[in-house]
Amino acid sequence: MKLHPAPVGTLCALNTRVCPCCATAAVFGSRSGEIRPRGKIAMRVKSLKDETDASLLREAEALVEEERESKAKLAAYLEEVERRELYRMAGYDSLEAFCQGEFHLSKAELLS
Repeated sequence: MKLHPAPVGTLCALNTRVCPCCATAAVFGSRSGEIRPRGKIAMRVKSLKDETDASLLREAEALVEEERESKAKLAAYLEEVERRELYRMAGYDSLEAFCQGEFHLSKAELLS
């Protein structure tokens, strides 16, 4: 997730702020002032300080594997979007421009 150049807990020009708990860019939420990650999925990460070493390592390994699988699936979907040139229907000249504009992915994220 791309971080915006705002100090932790402050609003930036894009109406986002950096979450003080996890230091990730977040959308400033409802009137209650909740912070929720960008996109459709919002989740809270529990405190990890009480996790055992073995549990922490197991979970980290599982998360790395999940991320690899998600990236492979995303690559397949984006390949099909490109094949069908669906980005043109959204007014973009390239898949890269589409991903940056619609999904807020950086060039580095697109290449990884």
